[in-house]
Amino acid sequence: MLTTLPPSCASCLKIWELDRLEPSCPVQACNGIALPFVVVVVVVVVVVVVAVVVVVVVVVVAAAVVVVVVVAVVVVVVVAVVVVVVVVVVVVVVVVVVVVVVVVAVVVVAVVVAVVVVAVVVVAVVVVAVVVAVVVVQ
Repeated sequence: MLTTLPPSCASCLKIWELDRLEPSCPVQACNGIALPFVVVVVVVVVVVVVAVVVVVVVVVVAAAVVVVVVVAVVVVVVVAVVVVVVVVVVVVVVVVVVVVVVVVAVVVVAVVVAVVVVAVVVVAVVVVAVVVAVVVVQ
């Protein structure tokens, strides 16, 4: 890592020509290889662009995760509502079926009771008629 500038580089940076975009001599890297100022600028620009791209990618991925989570929550809520509606419909259908079965059972019992009552009355009338006929004949 470059902690101090080599002497040739330090003196070179002091004598920049203000009307040019680069120093008047090559900039020295830490291993002593001469680098033109444009290469240093390009490297810095590339590093900044890569950093910006990484930040944008992280933001996009975070937004995608948020969208996925929101969609998942909406799906869970919709499924829960559908389940509740289905349960309510099933309960209503069961109650209606039970009520219909009870009403039919009550009607059947009433019909059976009515038939038994009619049968008892018919038997009673026949018995009375037989008794009357026997009394009259004697």
